[in-house]
Amino acid sequence: MKTLLILLFLSPLAHPGEITLGSPCSKESLTYKLTGNFKHIGDATLYMLNFFKIPYQGSPSGLKSIYHTPTGLDAVEVISDEEMMSYGWCYTVNHKQPQVYPHEVPYKETDSIIWFYAYAHYYRGEWLSMCNPSIERKSESFCQNLLSR
Repeated sequence: MKTLLILLFLSPLAHPGEITLGSPCSKESLTYKLTGNFKHIGDATLYMLNFFKIPYQGSPSGLKSIYHTPTGLDAVEVISDEEMMSYGWCYTVNHKQPQVYPHEVPYKETDSIIWFYAYAHYYRGEWLSMCNPSIERKSESFCQNLLSR
């Protein structure tokens, strides 16, 4: 989280022509005004991450990790034998969540892109929901593990 030294503020909303990157366990976010021509949302995202030297794993087709967030089994919080939360990164474009990968969404200069850390909820053999912002749940054990990375 120490890479968030510039452009930190507490607004979860982005404005047109901006990309916002939320923090996994707090309301802090990094917002960058997008300038330039990008083919798709994936390109715009990687440009911003590289520009600010924010550590990530991924490609224009999707992000596995930002800020060293866990991946694979480390990104799973087991609640009980029947329930778990699986964490990862989700995004919206103009406050709508595309059901496709970021490299499949053409970029427009007026786009408002928001990346946020989220969880999918699994209970009794069924995925109940996905892309629920992790800030809503703020799991103490999960957030504590993130801070110690």
